Amino acid sequence: MAKQTKQQIIETLESRIRSLEYDARLERLRGEQILNARYEAAQSYESSMNHWAKADLWSPDSANSPEVRAKLRSRSRFECVENNP
Repeated sequence: MAKQTKQQIIETLESRIRSLEYDARLERLRGEQILNARYEAAQSYESSMNHWAKADLWSPDSANSPEVRAKLRSRSRFECVENNP
């Protein structure tokens, strides 16, 4: 290996540091990709206003009496049997 001068060693080290800094910036950019997403169900459109008009935050137990829940279970079981022969 050829003997390097002090200035050549400094330049080599500076070059390597710049390369490592560049690699670190690339890694940060790769890790910080911008994601532009949204939940469709969270959007409010004129066409979906009627669909969600009767939606509330009540649980099924709070919103319906035991008699109503029993009838819903019965009907859903009937639908399941009829639609899956």
